[in-house]
Amino acid sequence: MNTKYKYKVFIVDDEPISIQLISNIIKMYCPEIEIVGSADNVLKCLEKLKTCEADILISDIRMPGLSGIDLISKVKQLYPDILNIFVSGYREFEYAKAAMKLDVEDYLLKPIVPSELKKTIHKVEEKLDILFQKKRTAILYEREQLENDNLEKYFPHEKYYVAIIRKNGLPKRFIGKIQDSIFKNKYNMVMNGRDVMESFYLVPEEVVSNGNIRQIMKNTYIRESQNAGYTTMILSKNPYYARELGNIYRTLCKMLDFYLVIGKSQILYLEDCEDSVQNTLSIRGEVSKLEWLLENKKIEQAKAEIICLGNKFRNADVTQRETEKAINLILVLMNQHVDEFSWNIQNEVAMDEILCGATNINDIFMELSNLLNHAELKNKEEKLDSSEFIQKVKEYIVNHLSEDLSLKNTSKKFGISQTYLGQLFNKYQKVSFSNYVIEMRIQRAKELLDNDKEILIKDVAKSVGYQDQFYFSRVFRSMTGITPTDYINKGEN
Repeated sequence: MNTKYKYKVFIVDDEPISIQLISNIIKMYCPEIEIVGSADNVLKCLEKLKTCEADILISDIRMPGLSGIDLISKVKQLYPDILNIFVSGYREFEYAKAAMKLDVEDYLLKPIVPSELKKTIHKVEEKLDILFQKKRTAILYEREQLENDNLEKYFPHEKYYVAIIRKNGLPKRFIGKIQDSIFKNKYNMVMNGRDVMESFYLVPEEVVSNGNIRQIMKNTYIRESQNAGYTTMILSKNPYYARELGNIYRTLCKMLDFYLVIGKSQILYLEDCEDSVQNTLSIRGEVSKLEWLLENKKIEQAKAEIICLGNKFRNADVTQRETEKAINLILVLMNQHVDEFSWNIQNEVAMDEILCGATNINDIFMELSNLLNHAELKNKEEKLDSSEFIQKVKEYIVNHLSEDLSLKNTSKKFGISQTYLGQLFNKYQKVSFSNYVIEMRIQRAKELLDNDKEILIKDVAKSVGYQDQFYFSRVFRSMTGITPTDYINKGEN
């Protein structure tokens, strides 16, 4: 079985010599393209396309009987995924204008210049790559169903081992979906998970010797762990058929949600997770003492008790989902019993970001403890509730893009709680703190790539705060739609 799908081209021209010329150019200059057929008129082409799968159609415009324009109009109805290229003589410019209205990929004049056809084919390949990425993602998310025969086009191997790797906490609930992205390295396919902190790997069965997927993924796990407080990986012991990948992806996400422990790096097997039992605490029982302290306004003791709860949760390896339940209950109790304390959706968004970015559970419970200072700090924080203050924070971010710009470190720099800084950022910028940092980093990266075509991508990554070049490339692609390398090449064209 081929390890890489070859894009397929079909050629239509009433002149056999033209078909031969185009075929020879493709074979010589675009060997990665497969010629799957040809026809000398529109009706023959439509008949052959019923059984001949094509990704690219190259057609003359003017032919006896139905024209190339008639052909493309019909092809767009019957085979909307096919990308079309027109070729024609100098005297048929009006045909060319009509062709442009059909949204064809390019229009080439006869006699065909090899370099021009090569350039056009490569441009169409890039567009097909993007379309294939979207299709693979749709299949994995089960937004689209395909017959088994068509799966090979998008997943060329029969079986895959799978793995999901998550940096830090679970995805934020209040942040919009980041653009889907699938791309390949030497052995496998990698897809952004629910955000750029999560990766989904597909490793072909034939590259895994003796079924040792853990050994293959070990270096990947180490690399993904760079710049992360902790990392969780769940991988399969067994390979799965391509038709099963959608279900397996969703199962991995559920298992990750079920087993991720804040601050604890883990490597788990999917098959083991399905049979194991997670550690839990009686949340209501654990917070009963805190509830009594809050009811009786013993604020300092309550703050200390929250810290103790954090230690207890850490020592018991309580999962993030269980920890969130405890945090929500604590916030409810604080809202009920503490004067001057109120909890709203902006606070909820801010706490959501803290949970996602926290590198250990003690930081989260320390933040909860600090919230009890709300009444004491209220006047100070109200002075910071201004666009001028947020502008200062933004300037700090832009001037320190190569440094650790976590919400925790930045809030400490400005003497403000993480929750309140996150709340202010959402209020004035209409975007989360972490997403703003990503936007600024990618904007700076684009500027560096624009100004120096010889700069190494790894140097750009470090300049904007990413020690892992591979992770930087994934974030860059999620934000821009293309890789840093493609961005450079696009600028040179």
